[in-house]
Amino acid sequence: MNKPTPIPVARPSLPPLAEFIESLRDIWDRKWLTNNGIYHQHFEAALAEYLGVPYISVLCNGMIALQVGLQALEISGEVITTPL
Repeated sequence: MNKPTPIPVARPSLPPLAEFIESLRDIWDRKWLTNNGIYHQHFEAALAEYLGVPYISVLCNGMIALQVGLQALEISGEVITTPL
């Protein structure tokens, strides 16, 4: 009996690793693996320019984005969202 092939729900689409080796070396040399590193800052600036907005915040995941939005809008109480 053949084992069924799993269907991934949220698998990322990744380019070839070779395209990122130099950037990874730079990150390792800087020893900065957290948010707001140089690549994070460049991405935010480029995205803000592309979107034509004065500033933008790129967050680590959707949950943090929801929490920031709720705080900014001063929403309290129960909030129901999708599990995905």
